[in-house]
Amino acid sequence: MSSAWQEPPDRGSHVRECHDITGTVEHLLRIGTANLAACKQWHTDVLGLLPQVRSISAFVVTGSQKDERA
Repeated sequence: MSSAWQEPPDRGSHVRECHDITGTVEHLLRIGTANLAACKQWHTDVLGLLPQVRSISAFVVTGSQKDERA
């Protein structure tokens, strides 16, 4: 199934990572935007318009004690 977070890079996707997870939600996306307003706009204008998306939960990282991503 094609999804907005799987769109080609030339379409300007903010998605950096997409993980299938277990639990009450199916996917965990890590996105990158210039600021919180741009993140909210992407949720509203892209992700929120997909018919298969029934709800969106967002978490903002305020600090990291350990992050081994390059």
